[in-house]
Amino acid sequence: MDKSIVERLKTLVAKFDTTEAPAAFADVTLSDGTVLSYEGDMPVVGAKVMHTDTAGVQGVAADGEYQLPDGTMLTVAGGLITEMHTMEMGSDNSAEELQSLLDKLFGEMSKQIAPLTEKITALEAQNAELKSAIAAFDSTKKLAEDTFNIVEKLAAEPSVEPTKTATSGASSFSSMKTMKEIAEAARQIRKDFK
Repeated sequence: MDKSIVERLKTLVAKFDTTEAPAAFADVTLSDGTVLSYEGDMPVVGAKVMHTDTAGVQGVAADGEYQLPDGTMLTVAGGLITEMHTMEMGSDNSAEELQSLLDKLFGEMSKQIAPLTEKITALEAQNAELKSAIAAFDSTKKLAEDTFNIVEKLAAEPSVEPTKTATSGASSFSSMKTMKEIAEAARQIRKDFK
């Protein structure tokens, strides 16, 4: 297995790792006997790098390339790891290391995705409520528009004088002058009721 994949995964894990990076430096003894110290448990791009020579003098690692005992090549510039790649083509526990890195990466991603999923669920519920309110408003708006249209049509119709109701003979007694007219009106009322 190509170790560059492992190194890229290490870099990805470092990006998603929400735990605070330890302040301690890990030490690696190089083939010439000098000690290279990098920030954290494993080297990652962007980590600080210190160099201790065989006389014990410590300082910021000089710009250049350093080969670690496992074959990983680190490129250092300005005291930081700027690039990582391997010279070897894998080892016996590369698959296990890769699986471990993938598990850690997915674990960290899950921690960050969970709150986002909750927010999405809440927003979807709120969206459904708003859609329901809009539908109710649209229904009310349609009813109001229909009512307004009917009122406008009725207002456009010509008005008609109210019809006069027929008066019975009893209410017209006051206008009658003679008893004869009153009797005739009473006969008419009686006839109407038969």
